[in-house]
Amino acid sequence: LEYELYSTDRYGKNKITSNRIMSLHMDDLEKLWVGTQEGGLFSINSDGAIETKLDNKKTITIWDIVPVKEGKMLLCTRENGIILYDKNTDTYDTVEFVNSMPDTPIKSIRVCVPTKYPDKYLAGTDDGYLLTVDLQKMIVQNVELGIMNLSGIKSLAISGEHTWIGT
Repeated sequence: LEYELYSTDRYGKNKITSNRIMSLHMDDLEKLWVGTQEGGLFSINSDGAIETKLDNKKTITIWDIVPVKEGKMLLCTRENGIILYDKNTDTYDTVEFVNSMPDTPIKSIRVCVPTKYPDKYLAGTDDGYLLTVDLQKMIVQNVELGIMNLSGIKSLAISGEHTWIGT
């Protein structure tokens, strides 16, 4: 097994700003996308070159990286909700949250999965909320589960008409 070490070692050639890797995604062009805890987003090319992304959001935690369409990815973050990132232009938009509970700010999105509907996703939060994400309207809304005291949602899976929630 061959490997290359990437770390925060200031003397190392493969420097990143956080050793806590929260998410990985290999895209169609063999570029590895790395989401870190409090270190932002990086890409690593097939030749090993590292690029820092989201320059003004270097201290965010990226829990999940989900490919969508046309070179775009959903970034589920601890501090900034859901970010729609365009890797072709290195630009992003924050998906607006339509909160049905105005006294409960929801920012920490742990996981996101595609549904069977185009441009629609489900997301789970550290606070135990299940959300719908609509990329056509660029909004996120709360789903009423009718379950009290659901701990943080760490994983989601969809199979047919069933949604599996891991806490």
